[in-house]
Amino acid sequence: MIDAKKLGKIIAEDIANDRGICFYPGGFKPPHKGHFEAVKDLTARPYIIKVVILVSTKTIDTITPEESMQVWRMYYEAAPNPKVDLRLATEESPVQDIFKYINYEPDLKALYIAG
Repeated sequence: MIDAKKLGKIIAEDIANDRGICFYPGGFKPPHKGHFEAVKDLTARPYIIKVVILVSTKTIDTITPEESMQVWRMYYEAAPNPKVDLRLATEESPVQDIFKYINYEPDLKALYIAG
């Protein structure tokens, strides 16, 4: 019988720390200090070459996607970080944007997704 936990550990050790892009999808209505701190932690990891923040196109609790983008921009005007790429998702769910990216980049060696 295969030990799933042991197999998972072997796979994780094999791919861990390969340099790649990290996607951070979410609603971010509104983006708060916890979101900002999560991105700071991700960008501090040497194997992550860029963090792509994907903001949902949904309006939640009267907070629009544009307002979420404004708040993110304020964070990065106050504390610039060249490893951050802020984007408004093109699909209703930002996760769908990640699937599109994977389809366009089939030779990716490492791709990280934070949540």
